[in-house]
Amino acid sequence: MEVAGTSRELCGGTHVRSTGEVGLFQILGESGIAAGVRRIEALTGEPALAWIGRQRSIIEKLSERLKVDAEGLPERVEKLLETNRALDKKLKRAATRSAVTRLDDILAQAREVNGVPVVAHRVETGDRAALLKMADALREKLPEGAGLLGMLAEDRIQLVAVVGDRAQKKHRLKAGDIVRQAAAVAGGKGGGKPHLAQGGGGDPEKLDQVLEAAPGIVESLLSEHPGKG
Repeated sequence: MEVAGTSRELCGGTHVRSTGEVGLFQILGESGIAAGVRRIEALTGEPALAWIGRQRSIIEKLSERLKVDAEGLPERVEKLLETNRALDKKLKRAATRSAVTRLDDILAQAREVNGVPVVAHRVETGDRAALLKMADALREKLPEGAGLLGMLAEDRIQLVAVVGDRAQKKHRLKAGDIVRQAAAVAGGKGGGKPHLAQGGGGDPEKLDQVLEAAPGIVESLLSEHPGKG
């Protein structure tokens, strides 16, 4: 039966006399290639049968592994994902607590730059929220100093700079200035508020170089804005 506006041509480089010659038709996907035009990608004949056989084998292996029949696979997988998400949250909370408890050790490594303690430390949490919590805790313990924390997440540099309240007032230091210049060392960008700023991107292999540059950056900023005494 003819359908208005519908093409009856079936073409994959070779025309067929009837759809019966195609045999089994297994659609793999479809996409838009132009306005009002869709492309269907499919397997036919023996390749389609082989594909279905592979899918069935995968389902059977998963059913055996998860000890559930094929119909119960979606529910079992969802439960596993929920469990994994819960465990991931616990691990991140534990990592945050561990990082914060190590602050005293990190503060002991501070360098004095013209009377201003500067902390630059690489964090291994891999979690942005943990990095920010650690930065907040560091700022509270460093009222007259500045800090730069950095980590790698998804192969990207993540930076957080902090400046204590007294360091802001006395030396006019701003976390945004620190993180902006630090990120630029690796070809990245940054900015934010005077007390806390974020940045990142650039070459991940230069994270250590970025952190090593922190004291020099603070020294340069201090020379631009002499302290009030």
